[in-house]
Amino acid sequence: MLDEGLIEETKNGKYQLTKKGENTASDVDKVNDIVKKQLEVLFRLGNVGRFVAVDLLEKISAMGTILSSNFSNMTDDETKKYKQFLESELKKIQEKNVSKKAREIKIE
Repeated sequence: MLDEGLIEETKNGKYQLTKKGENTASDVDKVNDIVKKQLEVLFRLGNVGRFVAVDLLEKISAMGTILSSNFSNMTDDETKKYKQFLESELKKIQEKNVSKKAREIKIE
């Protein structure tokens, strides 16, 4: 830090920040605040996304329960379409589980 001109040695052998050091420290604080705010937003969005996903799953489950309870009243054509729908949704879930990868957050 001394070589970079960020600090200087005082007469009593201690060190103090130079004007350049104060500016650099201020810039580091600003960057730290920006990164902190961005991470807070990411975590907040992650929680909202999780909430929305859980809510959608509950609604889909409720619809499934309603349709299943009316299953005996469905025509053969309705039963066939319902079965195709369930199979296609199951296939989507299975494909998504295979393709899931961890996300990496890079902070420079």
